[in-house]
Amino acid sequence: MPINISFLRKQFRYLVLVAALLLHGTLSSCAAPRVAGKILLLNSYSIEDTWTAETNRGIAAAFEENGANVEFFVENLDITGTFSAMHLPELRELYRTRYTSMRPDLIITTENDATSFALGQRGVLFPDVPIIFCSLTNKALLSIIPRTKGTGIFSENTSLFILREIIRLHQNAPRIALVSDMSPRGFRDIAQMNEAATMLSIPRKRLQPLFGMDIEQLTTSLSELPPNSVIILGHYNITREGDLVSLPRLIEAIQEASDLPVYSLIEEGAALGVLASVSEGGFQKGFDAGEIAFELLKGSSPESMPPREGQAPKLLFNYSGMREFSIPRSALPPGSIILGDPFYNIQEYTPFIFANLFLLLFLAGLAVYLKRKINRRKKTEEELLRQTEYWKKLFEHSPQGILIYDGAGQVKEANSRFREMFRLSGPAPLPENITSLLSGTEADFSRNDIFPQEENISGTAAPAKETALPDGDGGTLSVSFQAFPLSSNDEETHYCALFHDIRDRKTMEQKLHRRTILQERMTAISSRFVLFQNFRDSMEAALDDILALSGARTASLFVISDSGILIPEMEAFSPDKAGPSLAANFSDGDDFFWKSLLLNDALPSVITIESAVHKVRESKWDFLKEMGIDSITILPLFVKTSFQGFLALTDPLQQWVDMSNDPLLGLFSDLMAMAIERRKEEDSLRETHERIHDRFTGAITALCQVSELRDVSTSGHQKNVSVLAEGLANEMQLPEEVRMGVRYAGLVHDLGKLYIPAEILGKPSRLSEAEYELVKKHPEFGHDILSLLNFPWPLAEIVLQHHERVDGTGYPYSLKRKDIRIEARILSVADAFEAMTSDRPYRKRKTAKAALKELMELAGKAYDAKIVKSFVKMILERGENP
Repeated sequence: MPINISFLRKQFRYLVLVAALLLHGTLSSCAAPRVAGKILLLNSYSIEDTWTAETNRGIAAAFEENGANVEFFVENLDITGTFSAMHLPELRELYRTRYTSMRPDLIITTENDATSFALGQRGVLFPDVPIIFCSLTNKALLSIIPRTKGTGIFSENTSLFILREIIRLHQNAPRIALVSDMSPRGFRDIAQMNEAATMLSIPRKRLQPLFGMDIEQLTTSLSELPPNSVIILGHYNITREGDLVSLPRLIEAIQEASDLPVYSLIEEGAALGVLASVSEGGFQKGFDAGEIAFELLKGSSPESMPPREGQAPKLLFNYSGMREFSIPRSALPPGSIILGDPFYNIQEYTPFIFANLFLLLFLAGLAVYLKRKINRRKKTEEELLRQTEYWKKLFEHSPQGILIYDGAGQVKEANSRFREMFRLSGPAPLPENITSLLSGTEADFSRNDIFPQEENISGTAAPAKETALPDGDGGTLSVSFQAFPLSSNDEETHYCALFHDIRDRKTMEQKLHRRTILQERMTAISSRFVLFQNFRDSMEAALDDILALSGARTASLFVISDSGILIPEMEAFSPDKAGPSLAANFSDGDDFFWKSLLLNDALPSVITIESAVHKVRESKWDFLKEMGIDSITILPLFVKTSFQGFLALTDPLQQWVDMSNDPLLGLFSDLMAMAIERRKEEDSLRETHERIHDRFTGAITALCQVSELRDVSTSGHQKNVSVLAEGLANEMQLPEEVRMGVRYAGLVHDLGKLYIPAEILGKPSRLSEAEYELVKKHPEFGHDILSLLNFPWPLAEIVLQHHERVDGTGYPYSLKRKDIRIEARILSVADAFEAMTSDRPYRKRKTAKAALKELMELAGKAYDAKIVKSFVKMILERGENP
């Protein structure tokens, strides 16, 4: 039976009831009713209780509808907060005092306690006053009410009703927990639920009361319930310590503590999120009781109106809760109401929606027709004005400089970008004629370039030409020029010229050209370290190449010995420049100086020192000035954190200094450092298997970096693939030799691209068919290189097969799953994912989520389905953002 939820709701319902009773009395007096009388309305609960307020409102509505002129006296036993039996003498004396002088004609009671009180005091307080009971659920009490003195509305016990439906809907529930407080209402819930359990033959241990607990104790007890249990929420308003608890807060605490289904004896429960709650139809039962009372006031006897059963209780179900606990509609008891049921709303409002939609469509069509009819001219004018403003803004804010001129070349107008490009600020005049602006440039402009023919008005513009023009500040401005005729209703044709600033592109082209040369030379240098065994010859050739690239006078290589002392290894001099020798007079002081400079934590890849007097003020640099060195560039050589030495270049060209941050120089330093380390360790590595393994690791890493030098856009790709592939092998719990195989094969799987021209690898657009066929040869090229090296893993075969696909659509041999090594199948998945999530010159990278989706779509077709599944699991467990 529902209770109050909040103070405001209590007061609102109370005011509604009082207003209804007052309105009833007012209207009755005005209409001169046929029936009048005094009625004592005796409530079991407080008028602030939701169910009680609804019942009283129904009683008042029945009298109002029948035009009766009655006076109500409302009394509340209020068993919610007190035990009424403790106050019977006081109540009896209070009511004796109140009603001795104004005996009521009828007594209407709500629920069991008020009926029991009225029946027990009938002979003392209200002799011969008929009793009309409303919603009497105690069958024993019903059986003892004399038919001559009482009648009314009886109904099924809500505890019995809800418990019976729970047992039917949740047959496997091992425990049914009843939550209530220690108020009289709470104890009554427990007693009624135990009585219902007895009637339904439910074992007592299956019904578990949870009463008198605070919120923390309650949530702990609920979390300990066995799975598939059910919770019944009774009346819980106050904790044992006296703290008030609102119904929403209680439901929230229960749902946080447990994911079990929750039923409520309180009608508002379903609307607040529980699975279902009981609705007793308080208004209707009150109305029915009022109808019986009205008939008695008219003169009917109680015997002529036997007690009748009121509206049966209903369950209010929460639609989302039904879906969560898989309760079908067909299983609901008759008369159940589903809150939030989308199908009910659709069915109920479909005719209304269609009617309104038709009306709206009709009105909209009429409005459109009238608007078109009335505003057509205004709309045309506004469109013309908008178009004019649009083209004006487009002209003024174009990223290109725009110049308008006539057939004689006279300049008519220019936009702000043109003025900005040619430094025409403020009132500075525009060029008078387009031909004078373009004359004397390096490009040869024909008349058709400046004044395209009339037949091109509706065709394409003349091709763009690139040239350098004076920029107004004494410098030059690289632009592309393109002209086209403008359509005009005038006899004279005007032209539009577009000037696009291409300085950044030209600068980028020059840098790209220099970088291409640097990349080719670096590739040659790195190839020597990898492919040639003679360290000294390779290093001497590398020093000669670095001298040619940097334009330095001297290239001096210093290495760290086994004893930790820097020693000069070799030195190369430019043939056309007389360079100083840093190695000639190398001393212990120099050893300390260079190591103190280079052995720092935050050391850049390249260090440039200028020894000019105005820039160097410390005496420690004096020896550079004394040797006639203006500047010196230092490349520290480290293998990871191991210092191997350094390369010193004296007086390099400024272009070289400007490129000191290029990653290629870092790769070059790494390669030289690894070459030095490899040279120092070759002899000792032959003695033990561990050192042989390390040498293979160094060689593979070098091969990886060598191959990536040819395609800088994919720098780091092979290392990333290696990490992914090894992680995937670990995820699949494969043997150690397989994990090592995929690790090192991943580092060199694109080694064959050394044979692919750099222009193809770095092409910023899609490859032609012939170029793509050449790129598809790189697994074979890599196989040819690796097969010459006696690795302890089948790297050559793995690299050869890493572009094969399980459905036979791969290359170079169109192998199918059973013929492809598992290492190659693992490598193909890691390679594909890393490629898809990395930028390429011809496309942007995909997100990890999109790449995983594509892999899953191709699982079982191009890629091994089991491997793809393990890979997706690995990526998600690492916490990477898909």
